[in-house]
Amino acid sequence: MNKPYRILILPLLLVAGVSLACMIHVGGPEQSGPLIPVSSEALEEVQGSLDAARYSVQPGELVTLTFTESQLSSVLASELEAQPGSLIQDPQVYLEDGYVEIYGQASKGFLAGSVHLTVDVSIDENGNPDLNILFADMGPVPLPEWLLEKLSTLLDESLTGTIGPIFTGIRIEGIVIDDGVMVILGRFRE
Repeated sequence: MNKPYRILILPLLLVAGVSLACMIHVGGPEQSGPLIPVSSEALEEVQGSLDAARYSVQPGELVTLTFTESQLSSVLASELEAQPGSLIQDPQVYLEDGYVEIYGQASKGFLAGSVHLTVDVSIDENGNPDLNILFADMGPVPLPEWLLEKLSTLLDESLTGTIGPIFTGIRIEGIVIDDGVMVILGRFRE
């Protein structure tokens, strides 16, 4: 190889290596509210509420479970940390006007950005919670269908992983989401 070409190869390799190592931040939506604290105490509160409901309510009795934005953000953060290679980091869960709004940071390959999901929580015919992603945004990049499916699966697994065991014995009759709180009403199955 000629000497002039050798001189050009090193800078080109250096530029190529740096560009491959860098993440491209595509921007994305801003959170709709203040930063929600995520803590192990909030996780313990959720577990305590679920245990209290499980062991103190008799079959056929009405049970009311109340969750805050901090508790649900902590549950989702814990579930995402437990999954290696999770698509979303630093989740923030906002509860307003009947919907769950989830914000976080997402990365795939060399792309990174803020993500926003609007989730409708309803009740299926068996009295179980049903999560449906109504809207997903990651800045100027449209989210592909495979990613929406993966996010939907991730949300379902988060629900069934931590909160789900209590629902196996409850027939949910109503879910109210507003002003930073989710209230779930149901009866223990007889």
